[in-house]
Amino acid sequence: MHGELTEIRITDLRSGTFYAEIAVTRHDGTQAEIDCRPSDALAILVRRPAVRFVVAEAVLAEAGA
Repeated sequence: MHGELTEIRITDLRSGTFYAEIAVTRHDGTQAEIDCRPSDALAILVRRPAVRFVVAEAVLAEAGA
């Protein structure tokens, strides 16, 4: 994709299933969001700990309930 990984996001929690995406900024400045499994997103985060990690407020509220 010729870009830089900029963010890992846990975006949703539905029926006990988490959803995630990774954000990539391409060299031309455009951004792409790519759906992925949360386990894959976290595996990437372990290898790239400097990447920003974001969890949606609604997910935190639901998971903490």
